[in-house]
Amino acid sequence: MVDALASGASVLRDVEVQVLSRVPIRNYPRGWRKPISLCLVHLGVMPHIHTKPGNHDLTTTAFILRRTTKGYVGFLHRHRTLGMLLPAGGHVELSETPWAGVLHEIAEESGYQPSQLEVLQPTDRIQVMSGVKTHPVPLFLQTHEFKSMPGHYHTDIGFAFVTDTLPERQPHAGESQDIEWLSNDEMQLRSHEMPDDIVEIYDFCFHTAVQNWERVAIGQFDA
Repeated sequence: MVDALASGASVLRDVEVQVLSRVPIRNYPRGWRKPISLCLVHLGVMPHIHTKPGNHDLTTTAFILRRTTKGYVGFLHRHRTLGMLLPAGGHVELSETPWAGVLHEIAEESGYQPSQLEVLQPTDRIQVMSGVKTHPVPLFLQTHEFKSMPGHYHTDIGFAFVTDTLPERQPHAGESQDIEWLSNDEMQLRSHEMPDDIVEIYDFCFHTAVQNWERVAIGQFDA
């Protein structure tokens, strides 16, 4: 029993070292010291789960298009740390599926509730699979190096959503409140404010996904 407790304490110390080593000391108030779970809540960050060189974390991103009287516009928010315009998204936690992860990121970062959105799906797809949880067909699957941590990678699963309404709620406290809805032309003109692939993916969403794919209720899939 003693050995098990000591081993558990060692693991927690290792996790704390891994997380705190990635947050600049200048961000902490003088003399501040709290358990790691409270540190993360206070700082509004989720640590990288896999931290060794060459490791990959799983992330998920939501490309949300809203229909207006002038055409479709896409959701972006200005990331509080990176300063860039980005879609809603983030890390997939160890206790959730990528589909559950993207839904919680949408709620936190945009204020949309699942009942307000439909997911865009290609017409030709597998629609029945027995004995498993079924999730939507992703918009894309890609891997990129995390710029501020050379040698660390994010494998990102993206989904395309469509809606006719504005979010019912505000983004959660601690999330960016700087929201922009841009047309495809506006994204092209302001491409210097966001990563290149975001512009390219949204361009596909505007020209292909929202025009040719099916709008499917989120409730048809398992979280």
